[in-house]
Amino acid sequence: MHPVSKKKAAGQRGIALVVVLALLAMLVIMSVSFVVFMRTERTASRDYAEFVKARNLAQAGLTRALVRMQQDMNLTNQFYHGGWAYSYGGAEKCTDWLNNGYDLKYVPQTLVASVNLARTTSGPVTWNNLVTTKIGGTTSNMLGRYAFIVLDCSDFVDINAITNRVRGAGTDPGEVTLPSGAPATLLSQRTSEHPFQTVCEMGLRNAGTVPSHLVTYSYVPVDSYFTNNSVGSTVQGRLYISTNVATIKSMVSQIQTLTAKAGFDPAFADLLVDFADTSTDVRYNDPSFQRMGGGKLVPMMYQIAATNGLRQVTVAGKKRWEVETRIFYETWFPFPVTANKTYSLKLPAVPKASVPTPAVAGFPWSATPVTNGWQSSISPFAISATPPTIQTALPFTNSFWTNTYVIVYTNGYTGTLTSATTTLTLPTSASVMNGTGGGGTAVDQANLPAMFTTAFVAPANKSVNAQGYGVVDPRINYRVADWRKSTATTLATLLGKTNEFCDVKGSKYDKDTDSNGDGSTFMYARRPGAGMDPAGLYSIGDLGYLLYHPDKPWHTVRLTTPQNALKDNSAYVFNLLSILPTNHIYQGFVNPNSQDAGALMSAFQCASRARYYNEAGAPAPVTTAQATTLAQDLINKGIKLGKNNAYTNIADVCRLTGGYSGSDLQNATGDTDLWRQKAIMGSSIGLMNPRQNYWLVLVCAQSVRQITQTLGASPVNGTDYFVTAEAQCLAFIWRDPYEDVTDTVHTQPGTKRHKMFVQFFKWL
Repeated sequence: MHPVSKKKAAGQRGIALVVVLALLAMLVIMSVSFVVFMRTERTASRDYAEFVKARNLAQAGLTRALVRMQQDMNLTNQFYHGGWAYSYGGAEKCTDWLNNGYDLKYVPQTLVASVNLARTTSGPVTWNNLVTTKIGGTTSNMLGRYAFIVLDCSDFVDINAITNRVRGAGTDPGEVTLPSGAPATLLSQRTSEHPFQTVCEMGLRNAGTVPSHLVTYSYVPVDSYFTNNSVGSTVQGRLYISTNVATIKSMVSQIQTLTAKAGFDPAFADLLVDFADTSTDVRYNDPSFQRMGGGKLVPMMYQIAATNGLRQVTVAGKKRWEVETRIFYETWFPFPVTANKTYSLKLPAVPKASVPTPAVAGFPWSATPVTNGWQSSISPFAISATPPTIQTALPFTNSFWTNTYVIVYTNGYTGTLTSATTTLTLPTSASVMNGTGGGGTAVDQANLPAMFTTAFVAPANKSVNAQGYGVVDPRINYRVADWRKSTATTLATLLGKTNEFCDVKGSKYDKDTDSNGDGSTFMYARRPGAGMDPAGLYSIGDLGYLLYHPDKPWHTVRLTTPQNALKDNSAYVFNLLSILPTNHIYQGFVNPNSQDAGALMSAFQCASRARYYNEAGAPAPVTTAQATTLAQDLINKGIKLGKNNAYTNIADVCRLTGGYSGSDLQNATGDTDLWRQKAIMGSSIGLMNPRQNYWLVLVCAQSVRQITQTLGASPVNGTDYFVTAEAQCLAFIWRDPYEDVTDTVHTQPGTKRHKMFVQFFKWL
C-alpha cells in the first residue's frame, strides 16, 4: 500500500497548485479589471466634470449676455438695439460653434442670416476667456471660454395670442390677425392648454416650415410710458381708467392731473365721463354749465338771429302799419345719428322789443304788442306763450332746429312811413331741456352776450333787416367771447347752415391759430339706449372724438398728426391713460418698431374705416395690401437705429402716421377724410405696444485644459490649451426697454437697469 499512498499524496499536491494558480489568475484579472475600471471611472469623472464645467460656463455666458443687455442697451444710447448683439472682449474670433444647423429651428427665418454672419470668420463674435487668478490679481490657468449671440425678435408677432378673432376696435391683442402667408394649420394645432413655446415647435407642427414673422410667448405690461427731455429719461405710470363709466367717475381728479401734462382743459375729464355714460343725456358734474360740452348726444345752442320789418296791411278794409320783429333761437345737432328724444327751449325771461319809433301824430303805436309769443317750428301759424317743443324722434342727422319768438306792434296811420325802429332786449342765457315746454333737466346752456343793443331799423315794404350772432363752436357756447356778430344780413344766409365762424381748418377765430382743426364739423357721442352703442368706451381710440381745450375750437384729440410738425400734442393722452388693466401679462401685441412689414401690418389689417360705431355705408376695412403699405411707410420713418424716430410710446405712432393730404394713411388707404384716418388709427393703436421687446440668446461654452503650466502666462491663443468639453444652450428673454424705476442702486436716468426674465431655456 505504500506506493499507492505516495501516489495519492502527489496527486493532491498537483490539484492544490492548479487551484492556487487559478486563484492567482483570477486575482490578476480582477486587479487588471479594477485598474481598467477605475481608470475609466476616473476618465469619465474627469470628462463629466469638464462637461459640468462647460455647462456652468454656458450659464455664466447667458448671465453675461443678460448683464450686457441691461448695461449696454440703455435708453441714453438707443431705445431698441437693432438687429443683434454678440460677445466681444477676447482676441480670438469664435468661428467653430453652432455648425450642425439644427439649432436654427429655434431662430426666426429672417434672423438666420444674422446668425450665419455672426459665426463666420468675418463675424464679430469673439471668445470670452475665464481664467483663475492668484491672490493679488496675477492671472493663472485658463478654465474655459464662452461666446454668445443675442438676436432681437421684437419685430415679430406672438402666435400664442393670434386667434383670428373678428376684428373689433383694437381693444384686445387677440384681434391681431395672421400675417399674409402664415399657415392657418398652426392655429388648428394650437390649444390654450398647450401654447407654442419655441419657434422650433411651430416648425415641427407645421411640416418643418416656420413662418418668418412669428415668435413665441411674450410678456408685455401696459403700466408705464417713457419720457425723454432735458432733465433726462424717465419712466412714469399710466392710469387705468377701464371702460366703465363708474371707474372713470371715481378718478376724475386723477385724469385731470395727468391730462394737464398734455395741455388739456380740466373739463376733458367730464367730457370723458359723458362720452362713456350712455344712461342719460345730462352732463356729468356740471350744474353751472361753465364747461366744455359735446360729450352728450343733445342739441346745443348755436345761433341767434332777428329780423325787423315794416309793412302796410289792410285789415277789414282799413289800412294800418305793422312792425314785426322775429327772434330766432337756433340749436344744432351736429351728430350723424338721431337723438330719439324730445327737447325744448327755455329762457329765463321773455324776449322784448320796444315800441317802434318815430311816433306818428294822432296814430300812436300799440302800447303792447298785438302778437307776442312763440311760433312753433312745426306749425308756422301757431302762437303760444311758452317755447314750443322740438319734435320727438328727430328724423334728421346733423340738423338745425329753430324756435321763433314773434312780436308785432301796429298803428292805424294810413299815410306813408319809410322806416320804423325798435330796440330788442333779450335774455342773457338760454337752455335746452330734455323735456317738453321748457321742463325737464337742462342738457345745454349758453351764456349770451348783449345783442341787438343798437336801434334796429325796419325798412318799409322791403326785405326785412336781419342780424345774427353765432358761436365759434357749440361745444364751448357758454363763453360769451365766443359769440360773434355775423356779417350776413339775410335770414337765408344765417339759419339752417354752418355759420361763418365755424372755420374748422383754423382761422382768425381759432385762438391757437395753428390750422389743426378737424377739417369738418362732424361730432360723435354715444347714443343712450340698449342695443344701440356699446356701453362705456369701446376703444382707447374713442378719445379721438373729444374736444380737449376751449381755446382750440373744433380741435379734437389727435390720432394722426398734421403736416405742420408737432404743434398739437393731444395724442400724448394715449401714453397717460389705459383701458387695459396695467401690469398684467398680455400676448399678441405688435411692436411698432418692427422692421418686419409682415408683422407690423397685422396691427392694421382689417381695421375699421367707419367714422363712428356701426356707421352705415362705411368703406370696407383695411386690406392686406393697404396695411402692408402703411407698415412699410412706418418702417421707413421709424428706423430702430435712429433714436429720434424710435416709437417709444403709442403717441409716437400717431405722430409718424401723418395727417391730412399726403399722409402715410392717405398714401396707404386712399382715405382723405380725417375721420376715416382717425378710425383706422383708433382701431389699431390698442394692438401695438413698444414694450414688446423679445430676445433670443444663443450661447456656446467650452471647458479647456491648459498645456502651458507657467503661472502668470495669459492664455490668449489656441496653442497652449485644448478643448475638453462643449455645451450649447438657448434662452428666450423678455426684456423691458423701459428702465426699472425700482432700481435704487443706479439713481441717474439712463443708467438704471431693465427688467428681464427667461421665458424659455433649452440645452442643445
